[in-house]
Parts: sequence; structure tokens; C-alpha cells
Amino acid sequence: MKNKLLLLLSMCIFLIILSLYWLAIGILIIGGTFLILKSNLHFAQAFRKRFWLYSLSSLISVVFLAIGIRVFMLDIYNIPSSSMEGALLIGDKIVVSKLHYGPKLPKSPFEIPWVNILFYIDKEARASIDSTWWDYKRYNGFTKIKRNDVIVFNSTLDNKTFFIKRCIGLPSDSIQIKNAIVYNEEQELVTPATVKHIYNIWFNDKELLTALIQPYKLPEISKPNHVKLGLNKQQYTRLKTAKCIDSIRILNYPIKTFANNFSEKDSLRWSVNNWDTVWIPKKGETIPLTIENYMIYQAIFEKFEKVNIQNKKGVFWSYGKQITDYTFKQNYYFMMGDNRHNSIDSRYWGFVPEQNIVGKTVMVLSSVNGGQFNWNRFFKTL
Repeated sequence: MKNKLLLLLSMCIFLIILSLYWLAIGILIIGGTFLILKSNLHFAQAFRKRFWLYSLSSLISVVFLAIGIRVFMLDIYNIPSSSMEGALLIGDKIVVSKLHYGPKLPKSPFEIPWVNILFYIDKEARASIDSTWWDYKRYNGFTKIKRNDVIVFNSTLDNKTFFIKRCIGLPSDSIQIKNAIVYNEEQELVTPATVKHIYNIWFNDKELLTALIQPYKLPEISKPNHVKLGLNKQQYTRLKTAKCIDSIRILNYPIKTFANNFSEKDSLRWSVNNWDTVWIPKKGETIPLTIENYMIYQAIFEKFEKVNIQNKKGVFWSYGKQITDYTFKQNYYFMMGDNRHNSIDSRYWGFVPEQNIVGKTVMVLSSVNGGQFNWNRFFKTL
């Protein structure tokens, strides 16, 4: 008993050093209660002898522990699309850690697993399913969001939908995309090996090209001299110098983004492979209000910053007062899928606010696609 108590206290002290006070208190309460009930104290022995009370308490404890783990520590999500193909596949079940960045408290009872069933049954409560019952609050985690982390977050368009993408841009970064390469303040960022793009390939020898791509399990070639293939950097480097290749060009096309608010001439510069430099908002930092900045940040002003800013012929007003700048209230991030030409991400719908971040993807728990279990992805870490 004494050794177990010392171990429990040591664990809590370690968590306090990491500033994880909330987790230290939780473990102290749960662990302390368990040790006391398993001890030889008189009231603990009497409690264990009352089988019905002991069993009911154990069942309730297990339910609360399961809810606590899902809300504060870990959760499991399915991968439904190919937007992260390379790193994650359709049919993967992933483990998402909420401890890394710190868990955010639910905004309503409908976000609490199993408890939400009771509220779904209540007709009056169900009418407020999309309402915010409690203000945004996030506890401390043991790390910050880093560039290239694979993150699960609530969609900025529909809070009920979860997306998984790679974090490309951090608060205060100045992101630019040139010819499908991402830059921050003119410095090329490291591209993970799993990132791939679609290329138009014109070839002169179908058999040789088929042999070259066979190890990669790419789609079969159906046309006599042209094919579109998704290639990562290693595959592209190998194919572009092959004798059977006449020409290889990356696929490019315009996309719907806030660039559509710009003039036709300026909007043409924005495409799936090319973005003008965009600054990612950081909490506490101030930007001047210009027409261009207003076009870029208007959506998050209204939806996430909860501020009404109006543009009247280049003069900006907020609640009846003229303003010339704006200071952001929270951090934002720029997300992209690894399957760059098959990913609807920040290039389309803009920045992800910190309040939408759920957690960091740490592991593929299992993978089933087309009824086939993929043992190579069983407990695969990222």
C-alpha cells in the first residue's frame, strides 16, 4: 500500500512539473480512491462485503472512467477519404491523443460520449443541439502544435464534422505556395515523404512504364500514350528521367477560395498549386485593416472572432466606431492533406481556429478496407 501510494504521488508530482495540473488532480482522486477501497481499512472491508453496492459502484466508476478517457485523453476516429493517402488510408482507425495539445472541454452535453444519449431523448434539449452551452476552454497539454503534425479538428463549415489534415502553417507564419511547394517567409518547408501530387504523363512505351510503376501499386494504364498518376517525390524523381517518358507535368487548376473576392487578374494567381503570401493570424497580434486584409480575414472575423466589421468604401466600422486595425483573439492554423490534389483543405476554406483543434494523431489502431484486414497497419505509429 505504501509503495503504491508513493508511486501515485510521484506520478502526480511529475505531471505538476509538466503543468498538467488537471491531470494530476484527476489521477490523484481516481488512484487515491482505488487504493483506499482496496486497503485493509475497516470501512473499506465493510464496503467490499456489500456485493450489490460494490458492484454498482464499480460499474459507475468504469462508465465515468471511459467517458473521462474519451473526453480528456484519447479517442478513436475512422478515415473515410483519401485526402491523407500515403500517411493514412481509407478504412484506418486512428488513435487521437488529446493530451498532446490539451483537451478542450465540450461546448454542450451533446459532445460528451454516452451522456449525450440522455439529451438526444429530451425534445427540448435536442432543439438546442447546435447551441454553445459552455464557453471554449482548453486545459494545458504537454506539447504545442508543430508543423507537419497530423491533426484531427472540427470542420470550419460544420462543427459536427471532423477532418484530419497535416498542419502546414502555424500562427504568425507567412505561407506561400509556388508550383506546389510550400514556403514560409520565402523559406521552403520540409515536405513529408508521404505527400503526393497528380501528374499528367505522356509516354512512348506502355510496357516499360507499367513495369516502372508496378512496385508502387498505381492504377493500370488504359490509354496508349497518356496517364494521370498520383506520385510522391521519390516516385516522381524516378519517373521523370525514365526513357519511356516524353513529358511529365503537375496538374494545376483554379480553386474556390477567398481569392475569388479579388479582381479577376489577382484571382488567377491562386490555384491548387499556387497561393500568394498569406499571414496566419496569431492571438494578440494586430493587422492594419486594408481592403485586401478584409477580403482574406472577413470570414473568421464574423464566425470565430465574433466581431462585426463593415467595409464602407475602404473605411472600416465596428459597432458604430471607425477602426483602422484589428487584434486577433485566438490562434489559427493552415491545414493541408498529403494527397494534395484530392484534399479539400485550408486552400479552399481558410484557416482553422485553435478552438476547433481536437488532438494529434499518434497511431493507426487497425485498418480494414473492402473487407480485408491490413496487418501491416496494425498498431502502426505515425
